[in-house]
Amino acid sequence: MLITKIVSQFQIREDEPEINRARYDAIKRQLPVGYLLLTFASFGMSFTHMHLLPAYTLFPVAFLFLIIACVRAPEAFKNKGSILTDKQIVSRLKLSVKLSPVIGLLVFCWSTYLFEAGDGGLRGLVLLFTGVTVVGGAMTLLAVPQAAKAMLLSNIPLTVIYLLIQQDPVYMASALNLAMVAGVLHLAILSQDKSLTDIVRHQAALLGQSKRLAHLNSKTMRLANTDPLTKLPNRRSFFQTLDDTIEDYQETNQEFVLALLDLDGFKPVNDVFGHSAGDHLLKSTARRLSKRIGENVIVGRLGGDEFGLLFLKPDDDQTMLKRAADICNTLREPFKLEEGTANIGGTIGLARFPRAGDARSTLFDRADYALCYAKQHSKGVPIFFSEQHEDSIRDALALEKGLTEANLEQELYVEFQPIIDTSQNRVAGFEALARWYNPVLGQVSPVDFITTAEQAGSIRVLTNILLKRALESMQDWPEDIYMAFNLSAVLLSSPTCLQRLISIVEEAGIAPSRIVFEITETMIMQDYDRVIESLHYIRKQGFSLALDDFGTGYSSLSYVQKMPITRLKIDRAFIKDMAKKPADRNIVRTIADLCRNLNLDCVVEGVETERQLQLVTDLDLHYIQGYYFSRPLAPTAALAFAQFMNSNTETADQLPPPRDISFNWSGINENTLSPQNLHMKKQQKS
Repeated sequence: MLITKIVSQFQIREDEPEINRARYDAIKRQLPVGYLLLTFASFGMSFTHMHLLPAYTLFPVAFLFLIIACVRAPEAFKNKGSILTDKQIVSRLKLSVKLSPVIGLLVFCWSTYLFEAGDGGLRGLVLLFTGVTVVGGAMTLLAVPQAAKAMLLSNIPLTVIYLLIQQDPVYMASALNLAMVAGVLHLAILSQDKSLTDIVRHQAALLGQSKRLAHLNSKTMRLANTDPLTKLPNRRSFFQTLDDTIEDYQETNQEFVLALLDLDGFKPVNDVFGHSAGDHLLKSTARRLSKRIGENVIVGRLGGDEFGLLFLKPDDDQTMLKRAADICNTLREPFKLEEGTANIGGTIGLARFPRAGDARSTLFDRADYALCYAKQHSKGVPIFFSEQHEDSIRDALALEKGLTEANLEQELYVEFQPIIDTSQNRVAGFEALARWYNPVLGQVSPVDFITTAEQAGSIRVLTNILLKRALESMQDWPEDIYMAFNLSAVLLSSPTCLQRLISIVEEAGIAPSRIVFEITETMIMQDYDRVIESLHYIRKQGFSLALDDFGTGYSSLSYVQKMPITRLKIDRAFIKDMAKKPADRNIVRTIADLCRNLNLDCVVEGVETERQLQLVTDLDLHYIQGYYFSRPLAPTAALAFAQFMNSNTETADQLPPPRDISFNWSGINENTLSPQNLHMKKQQKS
């Protein structure tokens, strides 16, 4: 066992290819230099002893070292060791290990021969030659400890013994000094080997992590860009292509046509034959479209039974209407399903760039308007967006007018939807949701009035009012509950607006650590550099940042890594059909893994059923927001909800599982909070 262990110290392990490659790269340029130095020293020793010894016993040794140096020299000028196979590298390292003790013994024998022939001065020169040659050779082999140790052990012990038996104090002192130098060098060899091994292994670990992240990014992008059912580009991918096309065609003053297609009669098929038949029908529709559309047309599934088409080289309007009608006729042909035969149709709305709009939102909205108009007035007949439709859109400007003339201080208010930490059965925070009730317009959708406010330039006023309202409600909240508040890209692009928001928080006396500003991927890309700068400023002030609706925008790891966010919010689109769509579960799982890898909190939006809650809990996701726990609440109801949830949970833990957890807290009172009337589930604590 001892002999085996000793022998293993001088063996090159073939199961360490990365370390062997690093060793070879480290010594391949040093070895020829070492041999050349050895050659010059050998010739010098030969010339100093040629008056004492025959030349044929001197110069052959020097020429031998010169030949070895010439043979090994070309390796110093080759590329990195990566051009060699692992087997070739092992072979070269083994050769170095085999040559090292041979050279060490040769130097010892030759030095002894010279030592015996010389006088005091020449003997000192021989001692210097031996020490420098062996120690220098070992230094050039430092990266290959097996060879370096072999050279030392094949020479130094013999030299030390030889000098000690001379019984001369000077030589004995030289022997001890040489032994000490060799010992120190041996320690340096061990230390160098450990350092090199650690570096190589660390690099291998980083490379492995980089590959895993690249694979994860590729998987995320593939899942995020492809509709799992039809294998067509999904909504995100289609919009990205639309954005790119707009950018390219603006530079060349070209036209293209955006068409939106909606299936007619799809819902009855889904209801009668089931979702499986509906999925089959969508896949068959995708195949028909792909075969029928021809060249220079991009088709994608935008969601549900809606498809988008980009005609990159369109004909005139009449010809395009005929092509669209041909697609509609193709969809009228019966679909044969396992459950039976389905007869559906399709309606298409078209908008020409740049006539109908030179921006994605405008163009898409007008194509969508044409589609809706066609479905209402002439289902199955394609329609181009026209001036008549433009007139209809003007009617929508009434909303902008109402927003301008409204008393926003009195009409705007905030509701709060709880964000539940299911691991602790408590309210972790609330998301503040904007609301507007106008005496003339009635209750206006946040999507409508916020979009209008952004377009009209009044989003700053709205945001300031809504933030003040939300902070007023926070004054009564427990200190451990945070508030999530949505920010507009318009505000992030304005340092003045941003500073005003921060001042409002300071004036309210709320700690920045309790505020989470939410942003979306799409808004960031509208003015990426300036928005990123603003986000970093927000983080420096102590606020947290959440990326909202993750997975529906750009969803790139490169963007996520550059943003100073602290959490991601998984969009409800992936949760809605999670129970029946494995692809959605895979996307959620991938995003959850991404959050863990990047040390980000993850909030799941849109959880409405117990099954959805179970699925996300199984993925170790515990921050939940959705109707399963509560609809948006009025401020007083939100406070009562938090107080009950975060108080002593003994009573709540004893509640039976709920039958219906969707409830309205707007009329909350003591009776509402009683266990008999509380329709909410809290998990049993272990």
